[in-house]
Amino acid sequence: MNYFIEKALAVDYVLFMTSALLHNTCSGCHGTGLQDAMGPSLKPFALASKDDDLLIATITNGRS
Repeated sequence: MNYFIEKALAVDYVLFMTSALLHNTCSGCHGTGLQDAMGPSLKPFALASKDDDLLIATITNGRS
């Protein structure tokens, strides 16, 4: 796992949940709790096994 992804996953969950950008951009599909609404969970345990390139591309470009 690359350094950027390791650090992103280690961010304090409270800061992650309260981020205005995250809620404004992601909660519509992932739910206000960021776990399995229309989109998959964004909690750190759910992202840990994902491929770095997939995560970066999804964060950068979104998915439909």
